[in-house]
Amino acid sequence: MPGYVASPYKTIRLNDDAEGIPQYQTSVDVRNTQPVAGLVKLQYPTEHSWDVEGPYMIESYESNGVRIEGNSARRINLVTSYVFRTLYLDPGLSLNRTPIKLLGTHSSPSEPTGLNPQPFHEEIDWSPGRADGIIVDDLDSEFSVSQPRLHTARRASIGPMGWLRRPVLEAENDQGLPSLSTDRLTGFSQTYLSGYRSPPGAWARKWEPGAFGRFRQTTAVARVRDRPVQATFAANLPQTTSWRLEYHSPRTLSEIFGNQETTYSLVVKNGEKSWEIELNAYSLSQGWNSVGEFDLETGLILVELESATRGGTTYADAIRWTMIDKQ
Repeated sequence: MPGYVASPYKTIRLNDDAEGIPQYQTSVDVRNTQPVAGLVKLQYPTEHSWDVEGPYMIESYESNGVRIEGNSARRINLVTSYVFRTLYLDPGLSLNRTPIKLLGTHSSPSEPTGLNPQPFHEEIDWSPGRADGIIVDDLDSEFSVSQPRLHTARRASIGPMGWLRRPVLEAENDQGLPSLSTDRLTGFSQTYLSGYRSPPGAWARKWEPGAFGRFRQTTAVARVRDRPVQATFAANLPQTTSWRLEYHSPRTLSEIFGNQETTYSLVVKNGEKSWEIELNAYSLSQGWNSVGEFDLETGLILVELESATRGGTTYADAIRWTMIDKQ
């Protein structure tokens, strides 16, 4: 199957059209890293819903499909009369599985550039920059969780709401964790209709548009009530030196739930040494967040993430170790 990586999108203002209506061109570079060709589309909001931050429900458009041959790249140029804040790449049947939320700037370019629209898509020679550091994702074999014994069979239901449930007899597993079904368009978990809801203190895996992922943007997630949950990221460091640790948060929680006192505890273990760091989960921004710098020995390094407070939601998405150049 094909597998795609994409650049951040960029929007410029073109010359106005013949009727004096503004034109904006939004461009994104997409590379198919696999030898099999595939078809992609762009999903973007209508002018009425231009400021919608999440995946769209009804008020959205979808571009024509663009075929991308194996191990090649194309630039897609989308021309609209307005500027939008969110853009998704629909990868179709691919290793990505779900829409890719594209990064980009939210500023509205006011001055025309004097340029005319470019072709809708064009072949380019583009590859993403090599990722710095050592990244451990929730889908990697070096990631593990402490999990209670789960009963994942769907409970029997009677009545009209039971008729609406999907005919799922047992929760699907996604690389060892129960999968929370997520609607591709709305981004909301469909736990009621799909029949499985992870109990407090248990881990599950779900798609999050802001999660880290080489192809699939997933995160492990657990609801915390009366007991902490724990996840472990393991890595092997190639050199004895100073390393910087970062934690990837799939969401900016404070924008969703407000400022709450939910903390994560990160325990770093390297040989006989260990460090404990407390993070306020609601102070983390979506993306990479710096945890600290450590003098570490070559070999195995463990990062144990634990919900230090009761209540709230714990995400175990990804960590990154980056060697510090002291020269």
